[in-house]
Amino acid sequence: MDSYYRWAVFNDHFRNSLSSIGDCRTLTEQKLKKAFLSCIAYFLLRMKYSPTVYNNEKFYEDYAVDIRYLYNIPQLLMYYLQCQIINLLCTSVAVESGFGLYPAKCQPIPGYGPSTNLNLMKSAYGNEVFSDSPDALIHYEFSFGMLKCYDNEKLIFGPKMKNTISSWDMPTRYWFFTNIYKRFSKSNAEVRSASSFLVWTIWNGPFLSQIIISTTLWVYMQLESEYSELYNTSGAMKLPWDIGFSIMRVFCLIYLTPCFILNNSATLLKYYGSIFWVYHVILVVLTVGAVVMHKTRTNKIVHTSTL
Repeated sequence: MDSYYRWAVFNDHFRNSLSSIGDCRTLTEQKLKKAFLSCIAYFLLRMKYSPTVYNNEKFYEDYAVDIRYLYNIPQLLMYYLQCQIINLLCTSVAVESGFGLYPAKCQPIPGYGPSTNLNLMKSAYGNEVFSDSPDALIHYEFSFGMLKCYDNEKLIFGPKMKNTISSWDMPTRYWFFTNIYKRFSKSNAEVRSASSFLVWTIWNGPFLSQIIISTTLWVYMQLESEYSELYNTSGAMKLPWDIGFSIMRVFCLIYLTPCFILNNSATLLKYYGSIFWVYHVILVVLTVGAVVMHKTRTNKIVHTSTL
């Protein structure tokens, strides 16, 4: 897991660190405490639920399909905790040094830096973006929003998969949106999304696990979009639909968990074969349903227009 930041952010930091302005030490200590608690939770789970079980023949002989699927839940929690620990430790170093510290009114975007009120920065820092007079800046409210990697509320509660993906490793997601997705602005949304997932697959390495993740997520997100257009998912029915979307999203993430934690293609194929590729079957059924519904509605519109 790597986060990517613009050179301008590093340049701002190298020209004049503002670690003396913000309460960096307190924030660093908070991050380290969270990392410590996450480590405890991670090791407690790992002692009980080892990922090496996927390589054990008894796992497939002694347990039913539902148990093999549900075993992914603690593995997903451990994967989440592991990423949180790495992120907290890395960003604590950045926070302690004042890296990524900007005025809150500039609304810093994760991975990008200040997005608005750039004149405020110039007035705050003098003629240069950063000056050597931090005392003049003491009355400003500062933020480490540029370093934010996870939006845990959207990541956990969704309700849609696009909310989860956009809330995971946010600096890298912003880079992909700016440099990949927006470059296909003349293409439709499906092509832009497919292009982003293709580059993401190459970026992480075109392994079987990554290919399964990318293709599954792309199909799932297209189905989310299609069903949102076919049915009224807003208004009075918004809450039931959001709950349904969120449940399906969680099932999908649980299903993909072996791809997050295993690198052996043979083990992955054996595992998914043992649960009959159940979620992919569900996606095929939902795809067929979406096509049938779309054709039915199109025929109704044509029939109505001819009357």
